[in-house]
Amino acid sequence: MTKSSRRQSWIDCIRGIGIILVVLAHYIHGDNPLCKWISSFHMPLFFILSGILIAMHEAYADKPLRSVLLRRAKQLLYPYLTFSILIIIYYLLRGRPDTASKVFYYTFTLEGHNTMWFLPALWMAECILLVLLRSRIPDLASTIVLLLGTTIYAALQYYVIGGAVPADEGLHYLILNGLCRSGIGSIYMMAGYKGYLLRTKFANLKKHTLRLCAAAAFVSGIFLGYINASVDLHYCALSNPLLYYLAALLQCSGLIVFCAVTVQRSVLLEFFGRSSLIIMATHYPLPVINLAQYMLQNLSTGMRYADALIGCSLVMLFEAVLILIINRYCPFLLRMPVTDRSR
Repeated sequence: MTKSSRRQSWIDCIRGIGIILVVLAHYIHGDNPLCKWISSFHMPLFFILSGILIAMHEAYADKPLRSVLLRRAKQLLYPYLTFSILIIIYYLLRGRPDTASKVFYYTFTLEGHNTMWFLPALWMAECILLVLLRSRIPDLASTIVLLLGTTIYAALQYYVIGGAVPADEGLHYLILNGLCRSGIGSIYMMAGYKGYLLRTKFANLKKHTLRLCAAAAFVSGIFLGYINASVDLHYCALSNPLLYYLAALLQCSGLIVFCAVTVQRSVLLEFFGRSSLIIMATHYPLPVINLAQYMLQNLSTGMRYADALIGCSLVMLFEAVLILIINRYCPFLLRMPVTDRSR
């Protein structure tokens, strides 16, 4: 296995861990300590990984910015649109046209229905980062401006609105909220980008030292996430933004370093990591979790967390089937069909 493929393997493994945590958090949603812990860092993890990949693919620096942004739009916004249409069809078939029209509205305002918000947010965050990297503005200065702007908005969102979705989700709210979470995502991307570029400074450290440092960072992040209130990046409800940033960065960096040093290969995690987009788009907007909860009625152990793990395992099993079906029979949901220009 080549050096580049090993790098891709551990990134896929971390992405696989992240998407399993996303599914678990949605399965046990509500006032649950485990859900609170997962929410403190699971979405920033994907933004940080995106920043690492941007740093790894140095070819981005040699290509026109417009072509890079358009390429990423095809990779992220195209499946965002196709899966959103699939969700609209699902609600129409269920006889719920009002919900279908709401999904339509959220789709074309880039708010995204349910977990679908993540794809346009990821694309916009990448646009912000790539534009800043190509500009003459110093990285530190631009990051500080983004940090201050998003923190002020998030603080107002949490303390004025109460961290909840406002009763009137007007277009102005959707635009401001979408820009804010994209700005927050770009801050995490910048952290991943810079962190990857600084990796050589730690190249001489022994593996057990790196593991201990990673574990210490992860545990410290858990503590900070615990003392912070529940957070939700979807609605920019960060409670204490400073604690949110610190908790997420410590846990994500600890997990990434530990996996980069320790994990060589994991077929299952890589499988889910490579297919995280499908899982993100289907596990909650479509009734996959509901099906797992229905089946768990006959498999319940009566223990809260054991049932959550069993239910999450069922969801991932159903998702594995969906992944195989989509990759085999519906690849157009993920990628634009390539036309044969030779004809």
